[in-house]
Amino acid sequence: MADQDSTDDPTIANEDPLWRRIFHRWWVLDKNLQPPRKRLSSQAFEDSKDGTPCSVHLGKDATAAGVSAESIMQRFPEHGMVSIPAGIARENGLGVVRHPDRNEPPNPEDPFHAYLVGDKKRKACVELGEKAIWLVRLRES
Repeated sequence: MADQDSTDDPTIANEDPLWRRIFHRWWVLDKNLQPPRKRLSSQAFEDSKDGTPCSVHLGKDATAAGVSAESIMQRFPEHGMVSIPAGIARENGLGVVRHPDRNEPPNPEDPFHAYLVGDKKRKACVELGEKAIWLVRLRES
């Protein structure tokens, strides 16, 4: 298991799914697309404002433990969830490191928690959004 200061964890395979919670404000109407339609904002894959790296869930590990994306999302009613392969993050210069949450407030225990680490250039965040597949759709308001 890699520690949180690592730049990448080789035990996480390129094909392993990374699940990312998506807040409704990150699902935006893009009038530049033809026809105009909604897409993920690059904000969806940026680091937190406090400097904490972008959080993801290790989908393969969660699934192996019998935990679904839907069950994780019960704690986050204003979010949806997308999946990207770890390899897409790596192709964009990012690493994936395990960072299990251990009941540290405000987060409940989450053994499948990880971080996307590295410089989140806008181009990388846009590509992650383009490659993301919806697992749990946002509720339209």
